Amino acid sequence: MTRLAALAGVFASSLLWVSTAGAETITIGLCSGATCSTITTEASGTNSASFSGSTAAFTTINVSGAGPANPLNLLSDDIDIASGVSATNILHVFVTEQGVTGPVGAAINFASSFTSNALSAGWTLTEQTFLDPANGLFTTTGPLSSAPFTTIGTQSANAIGNTGSPGPYSVTEEYTITTHGFGNTNDTIDLSATAATPIPGALPLFAAGIGMMGLLARRRKRNNSALAAA
Repeated sequence: MTRLAALAGVFASSLLWVSTAGAETITIGLCSGATCSTITTEASGTNSASFSGSTAAFTTINVSGAGPANPLNLLSDDIDIASGVSATNILHVFVTEQGVTGPVGAAINFASSFTSNALSAGWTLTEQTFLDPANGLFTTTGPLSSAPFTTIGTQSANAIGNTGSPGPYSVTEEYTITTHGFGNTNDTIDLSATAATPIPGALPLFAAGIGMMGLLARRRKRNNSALAAA
């Protein structure tokens, strides 16, 4: 029993290592205006990135993105935007996570949870989620969902996606902030995923673990039979 318990512990640790391994690239980009002809890369890093700056229309632009160690919690973003002008302006914020290796499969359920801590009257924020099997940067050709937010609160958007490849792939969140006068918005967004298919690399470990446990059980049974016969 002790050997079986030890083996189970090693097996569980191996699966945990598989599920948390990986290094993704997080990149933040900005674009102003109703349409985005050019997205300017503002920050990039391994597993996390952050940017602080301003423009003529936006006095505060603070954006951070992180890819958590658990691959099922893909991307977490924090946005703090403030405007110091009375006119209407539009800012597009992009956060891309590249090098995502799991989950993969034909049917993955993506859930994007949005929490608005502050949103000035008349302002709107639209969140869009995209998946690119080619692992591109700021790719917006594979939409998963789109949801507008006009009041403070928590909402979520769900979509089924297909990576179309064994990975790596990229996910991009685009936030379109439309201002109407002075004000600010402060938001937290978490993108997660679940899949019916196992995480790549888990099946060989699972099969090996089950095989070893079965082998030890058979050996123990033979030993007990031999002792009983004696």
